[in-house]
Amino acid sequence: MTIYVAIVLAWYAGTYYREARDRQVKSLELESLLHQARLEALRSQLHPHFLFNTLHSIAEFIHEDPKLAEQLILRLGELLRKVLSSAVQQEVPLGEEIEFVKRIWRSSRCAWVIG
Repeated sequence: MTIYVAIVLAWYAGTYYREARDRQVKSLELESLLHQARLEALRSQLHPHFLFNTLHSIAEFIHEDPKLAEQLILRLGELLRKVLSSAVQQEVPLGEEIEFVKRIWRSSRCAWVIG
């Protein structure tokens, strides 16, 4: 009888271990997918052409008007900070979203006028 109990306990322990390991693997896979989705969302928000055009415009102003170039760099930094902080949020309040759009518009308008 003792051998039977030991075999049953060993079987249950093995089953529990496999299930726990499977849950851990599944959890890691889901976490990886979440990180990939966040990275993809961040990439889609940054819009490389906007970023490159803005940086190019700022580079033109470094020699002509350093104060304006500094302001544009600071504004771009604020935009990037906002994009990075909002990438982890599921929902953003409407007021924040409107302010974000205004900042993008002002930066792109500066890039358009400058470029």
